[in-house]
Amino acid sequence: TMALYSTPGTNNQTVCVNTPITLIRYSTTVADGANITGLPSGVTGTWAANYVSITGTPTISGVFTYTVTLTGGCGTAISTGIISVEPPPSTPLTISGVASQSASYSGQVYSISAVTFATTYTWTVPSGWTITSGDGTVSITVTTGAVGDNGDITVTAGSTCGVSTASILAVTVSDIAPGSVGSSQTICSSSSPAAFTEITAPSGGTGSFTYQWQKQPGCTGSWSDIAGATASTYEFTLNLIQNTCFRRMVSSGASAPTNVITVTIVSQPTAPTVATKSPN
Repeated sequence: TMALYSTPGTNNQTVCVNTPITLIRYSTTVADGANITGLPSGVTGTWAANYVSITGTPTISGVFTYTVTLTGGCGTAISTGIISVEPPPSTPLTISGVASQSASYSGQVYSISAVTFATTYTWTVPSGWTITSGDGTVSITVTTGAVGDNGDITVTAGSTCGVSTASILAVTVSDIAPGSVGSSQTICSSSSPAAFTEITAPSGGTGSFTYQWQKQPGCTGSWSDIAGATASTYEFTLNLIQNTCFRRMVSSGASAPTNVITVTIVSQPTAPTVATKSPN
């Protein structure tokens, strides 16, 4: 009777592409020959002296189910196994995050999508910058450097099968500050529209600047934007009860809201009721 016995623990293997596999050996009895099919390119199987040996260096990645079939006058004996061949991770896709930053700005997040086969990620940031959390993962949190600490944020994907080439995002640190938004204002609730107009130009630095008008959290009622949310003059209509609210202007990448302006909403007084009194 023919038989086919695999060496324990070796018939299924996971290996890296272009890396030699560990010998897979099957012992045989009373066989006239063996046929081995389904092996990855670069890997071969041989039969001699009652042993089937599978060796080689896979040159392509994938999952390969191979079959070893013994042949002889008494029939056949079949055994199967799986060889999983993994490539090194591919280059990560685009790094997401703000490219133009302000100095010493904490809590900034840069991230990528997960890369197939990667088990770890290695990040670098420009000199003067600090990775505060997330190194080794798909997302890091950083604190930016001083003005002029420009450079590249890079990330590679790695596994036991190798390290990818780097994905790169060029970043800059500038010192531009918002201009003045003028003094606080008191506005009647019936006024419409209202606007902030006393705004000077941004100053300093060489980077870009963006106006970002925002309502302070905790303000009741609503603002209705008319125009200028990203321009130097912001115009809005009111739908508020008597309250004190804030709109603020910040630069792109500013470390904290700046140039806060207080807008006090004052309701119109109620018309008085005239009482009449008959003479005594």
